[in-house]
Amino acid sequence: ILDRLNKIEDEIAVYDELITRFSTNTNENILIQMANALHNKGVRLSDLNRFEEAINAYNEVIKRFIENTNTNIQERAIDGLINKGVILGKLDRNEEAIEVFDVLLSHFHHVSEDSMQNKIAMCLLNKGLALGNLNKNDEAILLYDDLFNQFKNSTNELIQEQISNALYNKAVVLSKNNKNEEAIKSYNDFLKIYPTTQNENIKEVVSKAFVNMGIIHGLLNQYDDAITIYDKFINLFHQTDNKKIEIEIMRAYNSKGYSLVQQGKFEEALIVFDQALDKIETTQNEVFNEQKAKILLNKGYCFGKLERYSEEISIYDNLISLFKSVHNDIIKETIVSAQINKGIRLIEIGENTTALDIFYQLTQQLQDMKDEKQQDILANVYFHIGLIHGRKKHFYESIQSYEKAIEIKPKNPEAYTNLLEVQLIYSQRFETTTVEKFYEICKDDKQTLLKYNMLKSVHDALFQEQSENISTLKKEFKGINFGEWGWTELDEWANNLKDTEAKARVLATIEQFKNWELDSQSSRE
Repeated sequence: ILDRLNKIEDEIAVYDELITRFSTNTNENILIQMANALHNKGVRLSDLNRFEEAINAYNEVIKRFIENTNTNIQERAIDGLINKGVILGKLDRNEEAIEVFDVLLSHFHHVSEDSMQNKIAMCLLNKGLALGNLNKNDEAILLYDDLFNQFKNSTNELIQEQISNALYNKAVVLSKNNKNEEAIKSYNDFLKIYPTTQNENIKEVVSKAFVNMGIIHGLLNQYDDAITIYDKFINLFHQTDNKKIEIEIMRAYNSKGYSLVQQGKFEEALIVFDQALDKIETTQNEVFNEQKAKILLNKGYCFGKLERYSEEISIYDNLISLFKSVHNDIIKETIVSAQINKGIRLIEIGENTTALDIFYQLTQQLQDMKDEKQQDILANVYFHIGLIHGRKKHFYESIQSYEKAIEIKPKNPEAYTNLLEVQLIYSQRFETTTVEKFYEICKDDKQTLLKYNMLKSVHDALFQEQSENISTLKKEFKGINFGEWGWTELDEWANNLKDTEAKARVLATIEQFKNWELDSQSSRE
């Protein structure tokens, strides 16, 4: 009753009273209530995030009842082991969690009741998750296969739910390890097993499998296959009223739109994004809002591809305005992406001062964030600040910004490349430490190494002819091109050199590198 009234502290106090009052009683019916009380106490403590106390309650259940032969009491001992293991997993104590799951499997492998078998399956599933968290991916996959093989003929729906999760997790692990073809096969095998299930929990897993499989096809540039999968999923589940599946439908729309953008089918993509936004417009659910923010971001990106820049920027502004007061981390990240995209677009259309304001605001927003992904974003922000200052000929500030980007993300070849270029333009010399660090991180990246050698050759052309050196580079980097590279800044700097002989050498060197791609094509032909 206290539980139903949500008086959790009072509820726990009653369990404690029961446990104290009957601690020495050996009556089997009373022992069942004792086991239930300890179990419920652990559950409620866990709900309150008082995890160590919850573990102590589960330890008491396990210690008192692990050897008991009464089925009802055994079930509570198993629950105690599973729940303890799950909490240890949440606390990132995965080795301890695995030890707990192994205790359960060694003590209760012989149980035959369906309810107990379900708990064995649940234990295997959670042990697989713990192994995955420890990057013991091969062991995790073997465990998921073991769970499937052990219970594949079961008609118990709860056990089938564990099987569906195991098969899904196996595919996720394969995908995380870049075994994308195997992951697609695993998703397909899973979907063949549950083509028409009526179990809502399994349907939810099926929906995630569809969308994830489509995303993997997209990563493999198999966009037609991805779109086919999204369409099939949407058609199968479009009448659902299950909120979790509706979320996956929104993910499918968003991913389908993104796939169309990657194929250059921008107008079709806009239609898909608008279809999704129409369906999501009236929803006030936080998770739906996450999807709405992501869809708006991709719609803005699509407008950019169509060179409809005012509409692109308007979409980003709308996204930022809609969610500016939201504290959801995923939405905050999406807003940051919108601000970065807007800033980059403003740079491209020449509104550097406005873009600079946006990026400096972002440094304030992100300065206290220590998450690796957020640090990468912050490094990217400083990179663009360096880019803008360089274009505004604020070379000292540009150098400082690139150095800041490198400080945050030391392996940052793009920032190093631009830093060397600005050092060359600003002071006609490279800072030795920069050169050494840059060479160390780019020596195995042929395209970046080519850019490094180009800048070094342009620098050396200040003092001597570089034609022979460039001929050697063409042999070393045969078939490699510059990728994206703008020559405007180097051209302008070279044309303003005072020493006429150095100027001639530098301009000739730059011209040879400008013709690099043409020369490479000729040599291949």
